[in-house]
Amino acid sequence: MRTIETTGRTPEEAIETALDQLGAGRDEVEIDVVNEGRGGLLGIGSEPAVVRVTLAEPADEPAADDEPDNEPQPDALADFSALADDFDDDYDDEDDYDEDEETSEVVSVGYDVLSTLLGKMGVAADVYLREPYDGDEEGPVFEIEGEDSGLLIGTRGETLRALQFIVSFLVSRRMGERTNLMVDVEGYQQRRYDSVANLARRVAQRVAQRGRSIPLEPMPPNERRQVHMALADHADVVTESDGHGDRRKVVIHPK
Repeated sequence: MRTIETTGRTPEEAIETALDQLGAGRDEVEIDVVNEGRGGLLGIGSEPAVVRVTLAEPADEPAADDEPDNEPQPDALADFSALADDFDDDYDDEDDYDEDEETSEVVSVGYDVLSTLLGKMGVAADVYLREPYDGDEEGPVFEIEGEDSGLLIGTRGETLRALQFIVSFLVSRRMGERTNLMVDVEGYQQRRYDSVANLARRVAQRVAQRGRSIPLEPMPPNERRQVHMALADHADVVTESDGHGDRRKVVIHPK
């Protein structure tokens, strides 16, 4: 969780400042009014309002304190990489595939890779194909469901992104070229897309009202694309991506 304290002439003004800094909506934060503030006479003896605002963890992701295994550790990617190296030994790099068979081969190889990795990780879950949602990457989408599937999401989807990276890497190596696919867990991506789109629309409304740009928090490429799509036809704002690497974010500007 991320907590900040902000001030303003009124609690409402302080809350709006905090929401701008966090790039969040009211339904995504917990608000504690520390000081209601007071106006004073001609500014003498006045006190600013102070609020403490906490960006709450998404309801569909277990809290780190309750499920310590869900919190990605510094060596999480290293563990995934070790599994990847171990698993990749089972592949025969000399096998060739016809271009016309590429899509079906991606599905077949992707299913085998993901199922085998889940087995090596001791995760009890099923894998199946589903139709893409708006904003999904191009290529097949593998949905994971099962008793342990929640462990694969992690804080703000970090564990899921790490798993997708490893699966994409292994499938691409097997296919001999970069391969697009997506890994999802029990509809998490759709819920996340809806949340991101709603956030984008709320911030866009504030941008239009105030006439100044507001940056959102850094997001992965598919979520940034969701912001651009949600506001593509907005009458009063435009969007652009800014920054590099994992700090790349969307900035919403007034027209």
